[in-house]
Amino acid sequence: MLWKGPPPPPPPRIGEYARALPEPYRHDLGQAMRDSRPDWKKMRASWQARRAAFATALTADPFDPAAVAALIEADGRLGDDLMARGSRLLIEQILRMSPEERAAYAKALAEARPGPDHRRGP
Repeated sequence: MLWKGPPPPPPPRIGEYARALPEPYRHDLGQAMRDSRPDWKKMRASWQARRAAFATALTADPFDPAAVAALIEADGRLGDDLMARGSRLLIEQILRMSPEERAAYAKALAEARPGPDHRRGP
């Protein structure tokens, strides 16, 4: 199916939630992400390999739409895995907050402007 009309706005990214975190939680989230970096590097390398395979599949002769679709779906699953990891790390920080800190965080989120990803066009 072809996409008709402008795409819907993207959902909030984990980064927007992270930027609104109060200290020390924002720092601690960054540290947790840095601590998990070796594993993230493996995933990123896998993503880069898939991107190269995708470029190859786009120019294959004969062209195989199923191969292209499989690569896109695999890429989506990897992105979902990365998002789940970031979400888990963010939730760990939120669980450490007092009710007052969560209220302040909610206020910061409500007042935050969307990040650059939301201002880009298609």
